[in-house]
Amino acid sequence: MILLSEDLILKAYDIILKELRGFISEIDLDEDTSKLRIKLKSGTTVFIRYNNYGQYSYIVMFSSQKLDRIRFDNFDNKWEVPSKPHHTHPRHQEKAIESPFKGSSSDNIKFLCSIIQSGKIYRFGL
Repeated sequence: MILLSEDLILKAYDIILKELRGFISEIDLDEDTSKLRIKLKSGTTVFIRYNNYGQYSYIVMFSSQKLDRIRFDNFDNKWEVPSKPHHTHPRHQEKAIESPFKGSSSDNIKFLCSIIQSGKIYRFGL
């Protein structure tokens, strides 16, 4: 059973508030579009988006410079990686690599929080 995007974004919101409490400077939830924007105290911004087709996108923006982001998603099926359709676009690269996100949305959000908390997000995919 695929959960509705509104339910997924609310679950993600609750997990993020709990797990990243000390890291967040601002958080905006848009239930109508199932989007979440989290501004971290480090200046990094995290965008989370779901749709009603089981697709997600987690984007970590480090700056406004081109490709200074990491994107985890399953929105397209064109990337030939072992975790297809789940894939990661590493920082400063357009290509896709295997994704660590393959489980439930709650597990994915908890993992995302853990790599943010540990600082590994800044080295992810390098």
